[in-house]
Amino acid sequence: AIEEQNNRIKDVNALLASLEEARGSLQNDEYDGVLSALKERIATNQKEKALVARLTAANFLSLPAILEEMGSLTDKSIRHMRDSITVAGGIALASARSGLLFDADSLPRLLRFLYLNRQIKCLEKMIFVYCSKDLTLIKQSCEKGGLPVDDIQSFLPTRIAKAIIKEKPAADYEHAKAWYQELTNTGAADVESSIVVNFLKNNLGDWNVEKFEMCVKLILQTPENFRLPPEHVQSITRKFANDLGQCVASRPIWPLLMRFLEHMDKLCLRGLEKERVLAQLIAVCAQSRNAAYLQLTQTHLPEDPNDVQR
Repeated sequence: AIEEQNNRIKDVNALLASLEEARGSLQNDEYDGVLSALKERIATNQKEKALVARLTAANFLSLPAILEEMGSLTDKSIRHMRDSITVAGGIALASARSGLLFDADSLPRLLRFLYLNRQIKCLEKMIFVYCSKDLTLIKQSCEKGGLPVDDIQSFLPTRIAKAIIKEKPAADYEHAKAWYQELTNTGAADVESSIVVNFLKNNLGDWNVEKFEMCVKLILQTPENFRLPPEHVQSITRKFANDLGQCVASRPIWPLLMRFLEHMDKLCLRGLEKERVLAQLIAVCAQSRNAAYLQLTQTHLPEDPNDVQR
């Protein structure tokens, strides 16, 4: 990044030297206007260079101040420094994960800067990590930094669900879950169901194998007595059946799909959606030559033919 800044300054200085040579062919007001603009650009480049140099050698506690100074530059300058901003966010996130936390003055400034410069993934991870480190600090910092409550409410269940999928210890996300429950005014008995439903609604329907695989893994991780709330069954099971039809060609997910047979009741599948899902799973078991899971598919066949809607 520093080398890039140096090259840009050299380019501008070369242009300025050429302009000095051509001064005689320009009217004074034209020359003065162009010269003023170039000098302003040189000053901005030099400020960028100084900030990037400081960022490279920064202690993590000085990051908010440096990033705030970056924010005072023009939008065009910020775009030039996007890689540096991404690196700074990564440094801040790594610091939080290792237990080095920003204070109540620095953290709101850092969060706001990441939000305004659309470093959303880094921002989400920062907030989620801070939930397990100091929930009061992160809640107050989000409010002080002016982060929209709706944005926080939308990504918390996603981060919690991904932690569940990765089989992280409950301590890693119990505070985030408590905050999500507070934001959504959800009862303690319903908060986990709300998180699962939110994740399934947001990740099914794209015909994306990776997202579909995460959804299946989440279903497998839910308690045995979990059932989709009736008001969400139709929309979610339709998306699930559609995605399964598109993603079933990916053989690496077949073992996961066969395990799903043991958890299929959690989706409360019925009618056409159940028929479509079973047909795909029977084909997977047959082609995998897995007699045990093929036998398990039979237990999901409807006893009443009228249960299948054609």
